[in-house]
Amino acid sequence: MIRGRKSIEQIIIPLILSILAEFKHANTNFLRSEISKRLEKEISWNTVRKYTEQLIILGKIGAYTTPGSQKKKFIVYELKS
Repeated sequence: MIRGRKSIEQIIIPLILSILAEFKHANTNFLRSEISKRLEKEISWNTVRKYTEQLIILGKIGAYTTPGSQKKKFIVYELKS
């Protein structure tokens, strides 16, 4: 029997997947604000970036840079089918 609260990873990864299922595309800042709203707790963009990178490695989401983002890379995430 598992005791205690869920880890932040067990909370945030399903939230990222549900947000990307609801909205077709999202960037890190949008994901951060949506997760913060749903948890009613401020989440760092570094935390969101950490778990989006894990999901990219697992092949669950895709990351794309938008055309025209020259100096700063504007990365958009979407759910892979």
